Amino acid sequence: HVISVQPSCSKTMDGITSIHVLTDLDVHVEAECNDRFLAQFSTVNYVDWFLNSTYQGNPLLSCVFMNVSNSFILFLSVSWAEPGEIMLNHDIYMITCVMDDHGKTASDVKTIKQGLLGPREIQSHMGGDASSGFSLELTDVRGDALGNIVPIGRRVRLTANILGAADENGIRAVSCDAVGGDSTYKILRGGCGDGMVIPKNIGFTTTGLKSESPVFTTFRLAKSKTVSFQCNFTTCVTNCDGVSVLSASMR
Repeated sequence: HVISVQPSCSKTMDGITSIHVLTDLDVHVEAECNDRFLAQFSTVNYVDWFLNSTYQGNPLLSCVFMNVSNSFILFLSVSWAEPGEIMLNHDIYMITCVMDDHGKTASDVKTIKQGLLGPREIQSHMGGDASSGFSLELTDVRGDALGNIVPIGRRVRLTANILGAADENGIRAVSCDAVGGDSTYKILRGGCGDGMVIPKNIGFTTTGLKSESPVFTTFRLAKSKTVSFQCNFTTCVTNCDGVSVLSASMR
């Protein structure tokens, strides 16, 4: 697999620098420009990604290079995965243009070896609906709820709570999906981690009416800027504190 970054630096101050990313992977590409302006790359075929930038202009309206000692610099963030996988890999490229005839403009070709594909899961839900209401939040490591904008690479966890009806004394996590656009990836199957986001031998931990995932790192799904989480839980007739493994006391 290949990720190739090819800038075509303008030779004049008022010209346009075109940056081309060529790849056969699922990627999300953006540039951090002057004044922390974030510019999104565009594509029509998900193979060729393009961005135009300038050395001068209004950094609040378009991508303008940072001027550092007469060198023009911007940073590219490339999140990538093999087709169908989640984007756990993030690379940073620094693009530098100087007003002379020297300098390397092409990135090294990145060769990516064996990838992982999570197995599919087939679920059958035979029990009735739970009586209580559930809540599911993305929280920081202290358990405080996070806002709608969370940076890639932050360490977070999922926290679920149930109100608890008369015969509902706990919850266990069965499965969790990360959903973004048309993409779905299961981070929890049968109470156990997928092996990429959450280790296979670890699941959610239940304490009373609360169940928490292990800490994991935020990620992207292919061709989507947003990620939401959807989880299935079973309620426990008796106390079911512990890790998320199936039990006969659940329904």
